[in-house]
Amino acid sequence: MDRAPRPIIRIPDARIGFLSSLLPGSSNVDPPTILLIKDRHSAAVARDRLAKQLAISDEPRVLVLDLAGVAFTPSALQELVLPLAQRIRGGEYGTVRLVISTTNQGVGDFVRYMAQAHDLALYLSSSPFDLREATPAGDLTATERRTLDTIVLLGGQVTASRLAATEGIRPSAATNRLVNLDREGYLLRQQRGRREGDVYIEPRSATATPMVFEGFHDADRDITGPGNPVQAALKLHPGL
Repeated sequence: MDRAPRPIIRIPDARIGFLSSLLPGSSNVDPPTILLIKDRHSAAVARDRLAKQLAISDEPRVLVLDLAGVAFTPSALQELVLPLAQRIRGGEYGTVRLVISTTNQGVGDFVRYMAQAHDLALYLSSSPFDLREATPAGDLTATERRTLDTIVLLGGQVTASRLAATEGIRPSAATNRLVNLDREGYLLRQQRGRREGDVYIEPRSATATPMVFEGFHDADRDITGPGNPVQAALKLHPGL
């Protein structure tokens, strides 16, 4: 008796559901610093306006926070990033992974410090549009970093059996690696049946989705501090 063919299971890509910036536009060209966020209150306003847009979703998402053109005091940067990353780690917005985009080495170093000091799964990228060169900012072992890089080279999505075959390790060892990286927040997990095996997605392989949101308006000009003429904005960019 012939068996019916097994259905093809298509694995949806993780999406860049939100690409946000603190200025009205993002590009691959780093603009001069035209916005200074000096205090925790201003940073908290920017963070909470963004967080309101992160409605819980069943789909995995990658949040890219573009800091181009913005300068921070250390306390303001901490207030912007740390509570948001902690809420994401706690699952408050569903399955979300956070990427910080900056070309400022000092900002990048401080983000790494926060990630390692507070056990946060963050990525650092020099471009808000191309995440392939992004790097994990947290405290990972050499094996964990190699595993993430291998997944990217394999197209960004793997099962335990494929990782095991590529790395030359036992399937159980590959499963443990993937489960641990998912638990730590560095992978996005798509559950499937036992026969097919779960698929693990590396956030750097995420594809963009068109969305638009503008957050700050004239009443919010004080976000930039007294006397600064620049109006801060949060924007999600279409057609990336």
